[in-house]
Amino acid sequence: MFLNCLLRLKKLYRSVSFRKENINFMNFSEIPENPLIFLSWITALGLFLSLTEATLKIRLEKISSIRKRQELINSLYPKI
Repeated sequence: MFLNCLLRLKKLYRSVSFRKENINFMNFSEIPENPLIFLSWITALGLFLSLTEATLKIRLEKISSIRKRQELINSLYPKI
């Protein structure tokens, strides 16, 4: 029983394992035929762009807030 399972796993591993010659036929420049895959890529790209935009906006607001605070402090306590 155990030996039979091991033989099946070995056959499965051989059929699934990636070899260098199997990768040569993949062409990533073509749009996939499955629209679900295409929409998944577009959604992932949109999420990435949205997160990047939000991160940059937060950083710019933080820098702006620091500048305004510094200007307010400088106006309250002028250097003599």
